[in-house]
Order: sequence, then structure tokens, then C-alpha cells
Amino acid sequence: MMKRLCIILLIMLLSLSAAQAQKKRVPVNPLNDKTHVLLILDCSNSMWEKWQSDSKIKVTQAVLLKFMDSISHQNNVEFAMRVFGHLNKNDRDTRLEVPFKYDNNYRIKSKIKTLVPQGGGTVTSALSSSLNDFPTGVSSRNIILIITDGIDNSGDDICQTARQVQTSGMVVKTFVVGIGDKSNFKNDLDCVGKFFHVPNEENYIKTLYKVFAMAEQQADVSLYINDNSGKTYESTTPVVFYDAQTGLPRLQTLYTCNSKSQPDTFKIDPLIDYNVTFFTNPPQTLSNIKFESGQHKRIGVTAEQGFLRVRFDGKRVLFEIPQYTVSVRKAENNELVNVQAINSNVPYITGRYTVEIHSLPTVVINDVEISYTTSTDLAIPTPGLAVINKPKGVFKGCIFSIDEQNGKTSKIHDLDESQFIERVPLMAGEYIVLLQDKEKWGHNSLQIRRFKIESARQTNINF
Repeated sequence: MMKRLCIILLIMLLSLSAAQAQKKRVPVNPLNDKTHVLLILDCSNSMWEKWQSDSKIKVTQAVLLKFMDSISHQNNVEFAMRVFGHLNKNDRDTRLEVPFKYDNNYRIKSKIKTLVPQGGGTVTSALSSSLNDFPTGVSSRNIILIITDGIDNSGDDICQTARQVQTSGMVVKTFVVGIGDKSNFKNDLDCVGKFFHVPNEENYIKTLYKVFAMAEQQADVSLYINDNSGKTYESTTPVVFYDAQTGLPRLQTLYTCNSKSQPDTFKIDPLIDYNVTFFTNPPQTLSNIKFESGQHKRIGVTAEQGFLRVRFDGKRVLFEIPQYTVSVRKAENNELVNVQAINSNVPYITGRYTVEIHSLPTVVINDVEISYTTSTDLAIPTPGLAVINKPKGVFKGCIFSIDEQNGKTSKIHDLDESQFIERVPLMAGEYIVLLQDKEKWGHNSLQIRRFKIESARQTNINF
């Protein structure tokens, strides 16, 4: 008896463990891998019209039920359904009947079966409400699929509404499936999204499969940067894919190639047209790049590059030298290309540049030429050090530089009131320092010293 009881308990425990394990095996898709498809369904009064074997609504219900059954195994896709025209004849409102949720095909099919066209509602109002239907705070591909038999005559500007949806950055693509007589559509829905006309029942579900396949597929893309002879540029360069319509970044990556000069290949969403920027110095942009589902595309730029290094002349000093930043601008229009650190060796597309070293005062070197495969080396004088010894008390003041050619002065530095001894690295040249006690006022209380700074040397200015 005891042995039989133990066997029964063991079977119960194994059954419980199996049930728990079965629960754990329910597929849970990462949010950033999901595709959210919002189905917007026309249930206006015209859907009662005879079309093919039955009314438009009956044919649509049969096709959608079959379609939802056939894609129920797609674990990485979630559907939601918004309907318009089904509330009452005088109500132009629309309603999200089934929100996004994992494995909600059954709920969508149940709602499809019960839909009865009433007459009110418009495509425009449904599209306007659609952005509120998608989950927020998650990374996903959001797609809208509209099924309708024609646009409304309400006077609403559906193109303006579509632009608001497209430029929101939330929706990747809108598809419109138009059933019935093509003359009901004309060109009125071309601005909404990619339009598919369904002339008969036979093509109805085929069109839905085609849209679904487009929403699921990806394209392969490889990047290249070559010189004029076709030689591959073997370095790492940031590349950003921007949505050509919204201007929003869709993908940030790095251009790289292996030891055989073969570039990396990766997946891209083919539903979007892109502006692709290669962050060479200066950047280069390819506009309105289109991709086809399931196809491989190779895109890139030509960039003959040399290198630029700005450094100090190597004199030894007994004080710390600042690590200045260096701005590099195009010589022809002064457009900023890059800001690099001093002593760094940075690639630039061949051409002429203006180089600014952010020292005190700023050093500007005009018409610097960058040549292909060579490194341009600019050596600037090592700065000197001004040591300003202030009297007791709190003093305000500033330093002016003096132009050696025309004698003009320029303010370059405000003194630190909290320091009694202030150390200011300065490039070689002539300077004036002004000092005044904060407790006093008037020109008579102003103290002025003129001094000279030599490269790599310390100069004391005493008050």
C-alpha cells in the first residue's frame, strides 16, 4: 500500500513539473524583435454593396478569417484592429476593438465575425486615431494596414492626416488595400501609403499575403568606402541611416571591412527610404536610397583621404601644457568639419582646410592641404606660462593680447577672482593685464602691466 502511494505521489509531482515546464516553453518574443500590425477596417454602409459572390463585408470577413488563421504561427508579429463605420449611422467615430497583445488572433477573428456596417465613420478619423494604438516605450516595427472600398466624402484632408502619421516617426509604413471598383479610389489614397487595388476575390487574400510578406522581409546591405582607383578604405567609419521622410535616425552602425577588404553585410528594413550619411571628414550623404525585400544592395562613397596631426614643437617645459582642441574647417566656406585633440592623427578627405588651435589666443593656420595617403604634420610653438601674483584682497581683471602687426588688442581671458596666484598658459607674444580691487572703483584704482610671453618659458607678473 505504501509503495503504491509513493508511486501515485511521484506521478503527481512529475505531472506538475511537466505542466510548469510547458508554461515556460510558451514563446515570449523580445519587444525589439516585434512587428506591430494595426488593421484598420472599413465598416461603412457601402460595405453592404454586392461584390463578387456576396457583399463586400461578407467577402472581407471570410478572407480576413482565413488570413488570420494562416499567419497565426508568426510569433514575432502582433496584431490589433481598429474599425470605423460600425457604431451607428450618425456617428463618425472609430474604435480600437482589439488592442495589441501577444496571441490575440482569436479575439480579432471573433470581432471580425460580429461586425455590422452602420454607415458612419471615415478612413481619415481612423487614421488620425491610429498613433494612440501602438505600444509606447518599446522598440518595434509599427505598420498600418487599411482595408477599405473607397474614401469618404466628409471633406477631411486625409493627405494631411497621413503626413502627420508618417512624420511622427512611430509608423514605419502604411499599406492600403482597396477592394471593389478602382474608380472609387482614383488617386485619393496615394498619399496615405503604398496602395494595392483588389479587383476580385481571387486576388484579395493574395494581396494580404503580399503585404504581410513585405512587412516581414528584410534586405541585405553592405557598405563600402573606396578611393578613386577602387581600393577599399580599411578603417572604421560611423554610418547613420536616416528615414528620408521624417529625418529621424533609424540605424547607427560602423563601416568596417576584414583583412581581405570585404565589407560587413547586415539587415535593413526595406519599407523605409533612407538618407545614408558616412561620417568621413567631412561627412558624405547619399539621398533617397531604396531597398527591395529579399535583395542585396551595396552602397558606399568614394573618399581619397590623408591625415592631419597638430602637435607642439617639442620644447621641454617645467609646467603642464594644456591639451588644446583643434577645429578643422573647409577652406572654401569655413564650414566646420571636425574637432580633434592635439597630437591626434585624424583622416580627412583630400583638399584644403583652415585649422584653428583653441589656445590663448587662438592660432589660425590657413590653406592647409591634405594629400592622399599622406600625413600632414603641423608643429606649433609650445605655449609659455604667465604667473600673475595679485595683492591681498579680491581682484577682478582680464588679459588682452596685442597684435604684433597692427597693435590692436583683443580680450582673451577673464581672471579668476578666487585665486591670489593665477597661472595662465599663453602663446608667445605681447600682452596686457588689467587688475582692479573689487572694493574700489574708478580709473585711478586700476593697475596695468604689459608683459611678453616666450615659447616654453615662464613669465612672472607682479602687482
